Amino acid sequence: VGSARSYPLPPWVDQGSFVFLEGRYNSCNISQVRRVSSLENQWIEEILLTDAPAYERLVLLFSNHFVADFNSYRAAEAYARHHKIIRDNSAGNMANFLDAILKDPAIIIYLNNNTNFISNVNENLAREYLELFTLGEGNYKEIDIKNLAKVFAGESVNPISQEYEWLRAGSSPRSFNVLGKEIRKPNEAVPLVLEQEAHALYLAEIFFQEYVNFEQIDPIAV
Repeated sequence: VGSARSYPLPPWVDQGSFVFLEGRYNSCNISQVRRVSSLENQWIEEILLTDAPAYERLVLLFSNHFVADFNSYRAAEAYARHHKIIRDNSAGNMANFLDAILKDPAIIIYLNNNTNFISNVNENLAREYLELFTLGEGNYKEIDIKNLAKVFAGESVNPISQEYEWLRAGSSPRSFNVLGKEIRKPNEAVPLVLEQEAHALYLAEIFFQEYVNFEQIDPIAV
């Protein structure tokens, strides 16, 4: 696993993002597609030749769990860094994993949190965070989503650097009640869900479906 987690990103990741030029120059669009294709080919090669196939399966599992779509956010650098976050954390600590995901530009834009401002709240990231990422459907209330979305307001992406950026003007200094606890900062949503019994059960179900039986979950085994 150690050697698998040292997976290097392509050198173009550190050469700067050109996504802000997309639409002006066709060559930039072609470059984005080629860069993503090179990343995907590298991943396929790793899957085929790895000496840690169990680890690669974990990467596939969590890539399907923390989903980001290049077609929705055509920034190859963000796509690469999203993949690196998955690789770095698939066999690691869930608290660190969730911290990284909440500051992942690919996730932020795919789930529209770059348009989530306290004056005009977008609930997509908050809803996915509770329903798909951490707790599973039915283990939270609608008010928890609404309040968590307000906590996540202002979590955005710099349009030039394509790095995570906090927009003070888009956020709120207030605290909001989520799952029975007052929280104010996005990173407080991580220990909040980890201490819920539903979180462990939900992840156990995901692993059961992946490794044992996709069609029928055994609650006793979970």
